[in-house]
Amino acid sequence: MLFVHFCLVLRIVVGQKCIGTSVAFDYSASFLAIGTAGSSNGVRVVSTGKDWSEISSITCHTKGVSAVAWGNNTSTQLISASLDRTIKTYRCAAK
Repeated sequence: MLFVHFCLVLRIVVGQKCIGTSVAFDYSASFLAIGTAGSSNGVRVVSTGKDWSEISSITCHTKGVSAVAWGNNTSTQLISASLDRTIKTYRCAAK
């Protein structure tokens, strides 16, 4: 079932003229980060609850994102690396 939801999330991102280039679940499996390339070079974060809703979209790079990762044992730090030769870190606020 998780794989089906994951494919649907990627279709949504691709449907918005973005290409999912890298994905990473946080340690609790509550959030999925998707690195994108195309019209929005950045990171999208989706909640893995029942509706798999997008909770954040960050356009932060000038070229496609090649990797995303969550910080060690946390859902509050997200890291992205890009073909623009930059690595960026983000602090995610708790809801």
